[in-house]
This record gives sequence, structure tokens and C-alpha cells, in this order.
Amino acid sequence: MPFISMPNPTAEPKPRIIIFATKTGGGHWSPALAIAEEITRQSEDHYQLEVIDALYSRPNSRLTVDYAYSLMIRRYRPLWRVFFYSMNNQVALGAGERVLYGMTRKNLAGTLQNGPCPKAVISTNSIIHRPISRLLRQVYPEVPFISVVTDPVKIHKAWVHKPARLVLAPSAMARRALIEMGQPAESILETGLPVSPTFHPASPQEKQTFRAELNLDGQKPTVLIMHGAEGHMNVHRNAKAIEREFGARVQQIVVCGKNAALKDKMDASGFGPHVKIFGFSTHVSTLMRASDILITKAGALTVSEALACGLPILISQFLPGQEEGIPEWLQERQAGMPAFTAQAVVEGLSKLVNTPAILQTYSANARALGRPDAAVHAAAAILNLVQK
Repeated sequence: MPFISMPNPTAEPKPRIIIFATKTGGGHWSPALAIAEEITRQSEDHYQLEVIDALYSRPNSRLTVDYAYSLMIRRYRPLWRVFFYSMNNQVALGAGERVLYGMTRKNLAGTLQNGPCPKAVISTNSIIHRPISRLLRQVYPEVPFISVVTDPVKIHKAWVHKPARLVLAPSAMARRALIEMGQPAESILETGLPVSPTFHPASPQEKQTFRAELNLDGQKPTVLIMHGAEGHMNVHRNAKAIEREFGARVQQIVVCGKNAALKDKMDASGFGPHVKIFGFSTHVSTLMRASDILITKAGALTVSEALACGLPILISQFLPGQEEGIPEWLQERQAGMPAFTAQAVVEGLSKLVNTPAILQTYSANARALGRPDAAVHAAAAILNLVQK
């Protein structure tokens, strides 16, 4: 059974805390890792943290739900919107729970019982809350179930789970929505969306250092363009539009993710040395902290990481369903703006780079919205519950 255990096992078994996540994008997996790392730090390595892919079935395979989600968001986005809203009621959620419980029960039970009784069980994905909580009540009814909500604006009813002893909300808006949908207010704590501690604002000196390492000018406006781990061809469209409008006056850092076709197209497009092109990168925090502005899709994790770094965001695309409302949320707070076409990207970028006072305002607002310490607060709340 695949899992990441932090810290490494020792001769004396440590108390276990299990975090169930999924690898359907990084938006559920990365917060789980951030929480695990911070619990380990705050508890001084007292607990064995296990971060488990709840949708794992057997080696070299994926569960149907994992594959179907990835396929829909990449190729059939309108279909995902239909699915998202058709499941946004208790009847559909109940049916979905029964199906998913049957698919995952054996592996989830094996994880729960593969060692001492856990001190807490945590979930970072709404689709697995109910099967995990149901099984937990059967096997270890006294163990607290903790929910980590990862959508800051659009809240699906699947996030509402009254048996949860603690619900960590990523925003005040999410907390209000959860209460309106029936989640007991006393169970909810607003912490922000947990991100890695590497995401925080860069000092002017740090920004200069990061740019020097990339062979970029320390003074020119620098924009980071990315579109999640899978990449998207509108990354190339936006990079070309910026190149036509600004030339070398604006530096670009372009991350293509795992999209080899996008990387090949970028490499073959004849960009100058002021455009740095990467494939999949594990150093996104460094790239963000080297930049002034981010152009990306409205993924909650990427948006939270960028805000933690104090980056204004141009939203070039959003996934129907859970990402709806994020562009407007940023725009209302003057921390970003929608930019769904190449022309809108150029206009938004012009507004920011041609008027330094506006860029400073948007950057300050992004820092104010950012929660680089969200994992610290989340871990503290979890430990407070576990240690009672």
C-alpha cells in the first residue's frame, strides 16, 4: 500500500496520524504534505505521519474515479461541470458514497488497521470524506475525523460532513458557506489553505538572487506563466502575445508542466534569452518568488501559493465547478483579474507593469490575502484536538 511516512519508523512505534488525500491534481496532495510536515515540526517528531492516496487500488493501476476526473478536466470540461452540479445534493452524494465505499473499503481498512490505533484521521478531498468517516466509525469510533477544505470560494455540499470533529476552512467565505449548508459552526476553524513553508514573500535581495540564478535582469518586470502540472496550450498563446506587445521589456518564466507537446512548441518558437522555459518543475516557490506577476488557471492551490508569495494573479482559465468565482474574488480585492483571452492578458499586464503604483497596490493586496502560515495554524489546531 503506497504511503509517505514522516518521520521514518523507529524501534519504538510512534502514535499515528493518518492523512488521506488524492493525487487528482496537486490541490489535495500538497496541503496534506504541508500539514504533515508542520505537525512533525511542532510535535518535535512525536508522531508518525502517514499521507495516503485514498484512491489507490493496486500497483500500476488507477481507480476509475481518479482516471475519469483527470480525463474530464483535461478534455471534457463541460461534462465535469454537469457532474459537479448533479452531485451537489444529498441523494446523489449518498449514492456516490455507497459506490466509493465499496471500491475503497478494503484498502482503507487495511491502512487504518496496519498499526496502532491512530490518534486522528484527516481528509483533504471531499469525495473521500464519507467513505473514510463511515469506516472510521466502524473500526475506531473514538478517533476524531478532521476535514481540510481546499476550495476557498465555491463550496460543494460534499464538504459538509457533520460527524467531523474539526473542519479547517481555507477562507472566511468558505466558512460562511459551510455554516449555511449545515456544518456546525463550532466545528469550523478558518486557517487558510495549507501550503509549503517555501511559499512566502521574497525580500528585494532574495528576488535579485533568484533572478540572477535564472540569468534574468534584476530590475525588469518578470511574469510567471503556468497552468498546473498538466500544462495547457494557452500558455504558449499568452507567452507569444506578451512577446509581441512587450518584447524584452517584460521577462517571462514559462512552466509547461508535464505537457511535452507544449514544451516542444515553446522551445521551437524562437523566444529570446529573456524568456526562460521549463518543463515540470519542483521549484515553483522559487520561480514565484523571482516573479512580479503570475498568469495561471484558477486552481485553489496555485492561487493560494501565489498569494502567500504576494503575487498579483491574472486568471487565464478556470475549471467549471470548484474554481468558479475565484477570478471575481481576486478582482474584488484588487489582487488579480480575469484574463481569459490573449488580448485580456496583454491589457491586464499593461495595467500592472506600466503603472508601478497599481502593481504595488495589487502586490500589497495579494500579500494581505495570502496565508503563508496556514499550515502552522492547521497543524496547531489538529495537535490541540489530538492532545486533549
